[in-house]
Amino acid sequence: MIAFLQGLLLVVLVGLAAALVGSRVLPTSLRVIARMTEDVAVVAAGVLLLPEYWISTGFRSRGARPPLVAYEYGAAVAGAVIRLQQLCGLSIRQLARLAEALPPPITGAVAAVTTALLLLA
Repeated sequence: MIAFLQGLLLVVLVGLAAALVGSRVLPTSLRVIARMTEDVAVVAAGVLLLPEYWISTGFRSRGARPPLVAYEYGAAVAGAVIRLQQLCGLSIRQLARLAEALPPPITGAVAAVTTALLLLA
């Protein structure tokens, strides 16, 4: 009987926690993750553009024009980072909107049923 009550308490607590986390914490966390992902992409772009910077600086210090490939490389990296930012940012923000759209009772019920099934297995 004690094991049953402990299991029931666990199912109820998981359901309540999932309802709270799913409606409040998850959307905010996903928005923060989206912003962090965009910032990481900018830092990665800076690192990837270092070779182009070194080559261009070396050529200019000798009074020569950098090769066209250096400019094309820089443009390609910048374009890829912009696309990556858009893709990651939009997709994670869409997940945040989805998490907000799910009613908390449904989220809690799904988590509670899943927990109950796992306990019974």
